[in-house]
Amino acid sequence: MYHLKCVLSSWVSIQVIITQVWSQGVSPPLDVRVDSVVHWSRATDRPDLTYTVQSKTNDGKWQDIDGCVQTKNTTCKKDIRGGCVMVRVWAQQGNKTSEAIEACRHATSCSPVVQLTAQSGLLLVNWRKDESLSAEYGSILQYHVNYSREGEELQYDSISEHPVTLQGLEVGGRYCVQVQYQCYHKPFGTHSRLQCVSIPESERAKHIRTTLISVLIPVFLGAVAIFLIFLFYKHLEKLKQLRPRALQLPEHYEEFFFQDFSQQLFFTNSYSDEHYDTVSSVLDEDDQVDSGPYGTRPQLV
Repeated sequence: MYHLKCVLSSWVSIQVIITQVWSQGVSPPLDVRVDSVVHWSRATDRPDLTYTVQSKTNDGKWQDIDGCVQTKNTTCKKDIRGGCVMVRVWAQQGNKTSEAIEACRHATSCSPVVQLTAQSGLLLVNWRKDESLSAEYGSILQYHVNYSREGEELQYDSISEHPVTLQGLEVGGRYCVQVQYQCYHKPFGTHSRLQCVSIPESERAKHIRTTLISVLIPVFLGAVAIFLIFLFYKHLEKLKQLRPRALQLPEHYEEFFFQDFSQQLFFTNSYSDEHYDTVSSVLDEDDQVDSGPYGTRPQLV
């Protein structure tokens, strides 16, 4: 029983170690640099590690460099020419790959670092100059600016050594900009990432719009109220005709229910306060003469 527990414990420990090793990512290559060839250093000494090198084209796509795909070497001996070239290298072990490390030739970055500032009707395109490129090429190095409305193909362009101001842009429209180095009137390096911004209103236009809204809304509401009052008085007689009439009894019903009833009520009220003796019998005048206090008086013959 004790030996079985030891075996199970050892098996669990081995599984944990294997899992930890397997879960660790592949270490990327170190010290990637570019001159006429691409160089890098190994991060680990694993014999099964391979490396792949790609270069970035002028249209911003990555493509494999021939002879440098899943190689065990630490150098890509493909002759690289053409000025500023951007490459990336990553390590691979089985189905697992490392992070890709990028590097450029002759520059900190093969793409200009662009900053956009939007104002009313215009867009200021600025960039951060690369010191190494500026020192090497001077005024020969220029910037090729492409821009258009968002969703449209980049077609408008401007070439300058200094920041560019794009004017005549529609307020509220959204415009996208992309910049690339140009050297000896030819594209140099790769395009910057596409950046899009909206053109805002000027503060003066906002103030005018707010003032107009605050004035026109009360005027509009007042005009609507006057119009409704005019319509009411114009159709007042028609509105009166539409009003339901009060229920009215015919005249003979009124005479029956109100006139006769009021007369009966009058007589009843006028005699209700008088008191009368009860009549038990009625005598003629002759009978009253003949009758005395003691009965019937005898007649004399």
